[in-house]
Amino acid sequence: MSARSSGNFRSPPSKLASSSRIMLGSNGMRDILTGKSGQLPGLFSLTVQNPPQGGEAVKNPALDGPQRAFQDFRKLLVSQSFAEPQEQRLPLPFREQGDAKLERLVLDASNQACSDAQDKSVDEKLAKSIEEANLKTVKFPADGKLIGNWAEGEKIAQNGRGLTWTDKAADANGGSCYNCHQISKTELSYGSIGPSLYNYGKLRGVTDPTAVATKHIVDYTWGKLWNSKAYNACSGMPRFGHANILTMEQIKDVMALLLDPKSPVNQ
Repeated sequence: MSARSSGNFRSPPSKLASSSRIMLGSNGMRDILTGKSGQLPGLFSLTVQNPPQGGEAVKNPALDGPQRAFQDFRKLLVSQSFAEPQEQRLPLPFREQGDAKLERLVLDASNQACSDAQDKSVDEKLAKSIEEANLKTVKFPADGKLIGNWAEGEKIAQNGRGLTWTDKAADANGGSCYNCHQISKTELSYGSIGPSLYNYGKLRGVTDPTAVATKHIVDYTWGKLWNSKAYNACSGMPRFGHANILTMEQIKDVMALLLDPKSPVNQ
């Protein structure tokens, strides 16, 4: 949903009609936004037009009270939303379309445990059990070959398409790796949520990714790409293999990008 101001928006009356009411929680917020609860209070409308700016002083004293009311109202909405049964949260503006499926809203046990922690670290014992369970899901190629073509891996890392309602299910997904990581020095645009992967193989002493001496590093890297929660219980990194985002062949190519000495990543 996009929001814009035409400059002609007129604030509703400050008094509610007798039939008007504000319902709390996510379902109630839906009713407010769709007009099912009558007119918005003038105070709420005023603060929507002049929302509080985080970390900024209130320049207009007349808005000081409305802005505090807006903040309190927002906190109340959030707390009421979390108090609702899970199946009643996030009502159905969500629908399946194209390759975007509603099954993505269903959390598995690992994601549920991390979600329940609400930005706090999960219990150490629970974290270990999550990692152990996810490690068991890691699948290795039947032919034992884990390294593909680094040039194809670079294309996958650059490609952010896939799994949206406009994408075709038959088309290959990208990994969008640069959104979170620095990988090759030749790419100047990258995210910093994840650690830099530049010189990933070189820093780990991988001169031959097929050698027995570096097998533990190669196997770890494959497992991390396949299911990141196998090594970090509440990792925000996509579980590329486990979630069927990338194919096994695509993961081989990303492995080559990271570990092949000839890859620009290791130059």
